[in-house]
Amino acid sequence: MTGRCLARWTVWIAALSVMGARPADACSFPHPHAIFTRRGTHADARTFAAGELGIIDLNQDVAHLVVVYRTLAGLPLSPAERAAAVEVWSGAWDEASQTKLEDIPRHWTWDGRWDARRAEISVPLPEGRYGGDVDPYRTHRNAREYRGYVCINGDAFRVAIETLDALVADFGPNSREVAAWVTAQDQVFQNSVSPEPVVPSPAAADDHPTIRAHRAYQIAAAHFYSEQFDEAARLFDAIADDARSPWRGLGKFLAARCYIRKGTLAAGWRRFDATALSEAEARLFEVLADDSASDVHTSVYRLLPYVQQRIRPAEWARYHGRRLASLESASVTADDLAGYAWVRAHGAAGGADRDGADPLGEWLDLILPHATEDGAGATALALARWRATGHEHWLLAALRRTEPGGALAPEILEAVDGLGGDTTAHTAARFGAAKILARRGDRAGASERLTALLTDEVHALNRFQRNEIMEWSAAVAPTFDEFVTIGARRAAAIHMDYQDEPGPAAAMLAPDAAAVLDTWTPLRLLRHAVTSDLLPDPSRAHVAQAAWVRAVLLREDGHALALAPIVAEFTPTLAAPMAAYAAEPDDKRRHFIGLVTILRNPGLIPSIRADLGPREPGVLDNLRDNWWGIRRPRSNLTGVLYQVFGRDGRPAFLTEEDIRTADAEAKAVIALGGGPDYLCTAVTKWVKRHRRDPLAAEALHLAVRSAHYPWSGRADAKRSKPAFDLLHKRYGDSKWAEKTPYWYD
Repeated sequence: MTGRCLARWTVWIAALSVMGARPADACSFPHPHAIFTRRGTHADARTFAAGELGIIDLNQDVAHLVVVYRTLAGLPLSPAERAAAVEVWSGAWDEASQTKLEDIPRHWTWDGRWDARRAEISVPLPEGRYGGDVDPYRTHRNAREYRGYVCINGDAFRVAIETLDALVADFGPNSREVAAWVTAQDQVFQNSVSPEPVVPSPAAADDHPTIRAHRAYQIAAAHFYSEQFDEAARLFDAIADDARSPWRGLGKFLAARCYIRKGTLAAGWRRFDATALSEAEARLFEVLADDSASDVHTSVYRLLPYVQQRIRPAEWARYHGRRLASLESASVTADDLAGYAWVRAHGAAGGADRDGADPLGEWLDLILPHATEDGAGATALALARWRATGHEHWLLAALRRTEPGGALAPEILEAVDGLGGDTTAHTAARFGAAKILARRGDRAGASERLTALLTDEVHALNRFQRNEIMEWSAAVAPTFDEFVTIGARRAAAIHMDYQDEPGPAAAMLAPDAAAVLDTWTPLRLLRHAVTSDLLPDPSRAHVAQAAWVRAVLLREDGHALALAPIVAEFTPTLAAPMAAYAAEPDDKRRHFIGLVTILRNPGLIPSIRADLGPREPGVLDNLRDNWWGIRRPRSNLTGVLYQVFGRDGRPAFLTEEDIRTADAEAKAVIALGGGPDYLCTAVTKWVKRHRRDPLAAEALHLAVRSAHYPWSGRADAKRSKPAFDLLHKRYGDSKWAEKTPYWYD
């Protein structure tokens, strides 16, 4: 990072909490963006594991939903189980489990020790390899995909070092035996990067028996690393049958690993070869039955669940589900939770037979997105379980699955109203009820419930949760003014440089509000929004700028003149241009001044965005986020607005006339063309007729420049070339011509 970029970034972070601005120059960072809501976000993983659930979100991953179930069923996690849950959520379990599965028989991380040990042996490296580094990763290629994986695990390097040390001790560091073994081992490890198999030659008949045994093992390993799994398994089986081989105890186990790797690679991404994995399972059981292979029994116990979960996921879903629901006496481990999350994520159902033996699986079957139970049947089942047990997780499931017009909706809403204020599911249930009311058209009833949630001083909400409730409140707002007021919210976090920072104190436009203002709202209402103090200052500046640009482009002088002082007030750098625009008495030249102002300020666009506020309009963005390139008049409703009004519906706070006007205005702007194309054409046309205009040469220069940094990535040469030619023909001796040595296509 350059010092200049770092300095600007530091200044921006300091200013963020004040005005919500963002840097417009192109440093090496992506532009930061505001995050308002996020499913399954909790203040702290440990407090969530302890049962402090906040607004219970049934859209979370399975590992979190298990805690929801346990808490609402009156089965809180023990301290050890909480620690296991946090381990899974943090990703620590996933990393550790992969290490466990790859190591034989114990963990030893590859960290370059083999490379250092290999460098001590005076044997030339293979041709084309510089230094002793071995790449442990290999890319698996088939007709459908390229997939990287750990080909040579840490334990392989440990075993190689131990074998080399033993050979050096027996034969000497400069012996023929050591040289032959090292050369063969180089070939074995070369298979992680070689597209073709590299297999050592068999040992000579007169070689030492130890060397012959090691070479047989190296040849089998070379086949394994080069993905010739059937041949590798055959060779490892032969080693297992060789009573004289020092590798005999590992033979069957390594043959099983051949079938595991075949079963997980050959079928493709997220698919498994059940035949290969079944063969692996049989081999693993053979190893367990062999007392002489006891050194690897611990590794077998680690691998068996991995294999069996992939060939019999339903059985494992039921097994894990019963343990996680406290139907078994043993304490739940991270392996249980992560294994259950895996089999559920890969489509395994739990309590499909409804026999009560797996209540956790039955509950998840009702609420997960891939649930197969029809809506009415699922609602009836969940409600029946609620009546029978009184456990709140069944009521939440009923709320999730019921349709607004369903026959059971009134009973479910009545049950929600009967919940005590001290219950864990209190907030989530009332939020779910408000959603049902909103979706069935009772927006007043929904608004009342949502307001009560936001003003509840007993049940604390984090910023993500407050914003989610506010998004629903905005959707059911009865008037445009109320929608706009709720649409500006405090961001819960700012995502930048691959991490989140706390959100600023200032409110800003959320995505739902920005989408409605951008493509559903006519210029008349945009003007009203910025002149009526409905918006906080950063958002007000952004909307005022966009509305003024629209008014200029549409030649709506009344709106543009009314908006100019608002733009000047909230964006001081535009105060002088806005004053010049407003002071011009001639309508046509005022329009030209407006176009020049837009050309001078690439950040002036007719679009309204959910963002951290408007950037400094005069800064040219080197990533081409300049001017505009609108392609369609109106976007479909999404998110909560879609749930309330449907994709083709109309928000209740806008009239049909509002939307028709907004569509007509948007189509008119689109008809003008992309920003640089329209600006080049309009400026060239004006200058041809008004050659003595004092802004003429500058306007042509700016028009040509706009073609170099257009929003769409490319401007039409037929537009910028005439501006370039006119500038150099009429004003060739001006500073503006000197600044414009090229035109752009």
